[in-house]
Amino acid sequence: MIDPLRWRRRSLAALVTWLVGWAATAALGAHPQPVLLALATAAVFAVVGAAVDVREFVDQADWVPPHRARPRQLGLDPRFSRLSQSFNDGTDPQVVAERVHETLVRVVDDILASRHGIDRERDPQAARQVLGDEVAHYLDQPPHYRRSRFQRMPSLLTRIESL
Repeated sequence: MIDPLRWRRRSLAALVTWLVGWAATAALGAHPQPVLLALATAAVFAVVGAAVDVREFVDQADWVPPHRARPRQLGLDPRFSRLSQSFNDGTDPQVVAERVHETLVRVVDDILASRHGIDRERDPQAARQVLGDEVAHYLDQPPHYRRSRFQRMPSLLTRIESL
């Protein structure tokens, strides 16, 4: 919102600046043109004032990519760290576990359908043969956040990548 009091102060500052500028040029013996000097002073104060006012309403740009926004945690597989950071709301590890599980189920189902022609729900035995017991067990279990469960994540991701 435009603050009229702020613009009145700016106008007064522009007027004082114009008077000082006009008096200084006249004292130096130059032939000041008061209208041009007034227009130039008003233009400078208007542009600077508008920029200051707009800056209050504009958010600062965050140029840090999301995958670099958080420090990397030592000991975790970097693939899992990237995957969990893309879903992390920073508050609930159970929500992250559910989103990671949901995403991995979609990825595995897409791989099975596109590369092997298998629908995991229609033919669970064929899917289990392709996936292996560890990946099939992970996909069949409901997502629960347990630290021990995420210790297996590197081997699960390696197996899924090899499909």
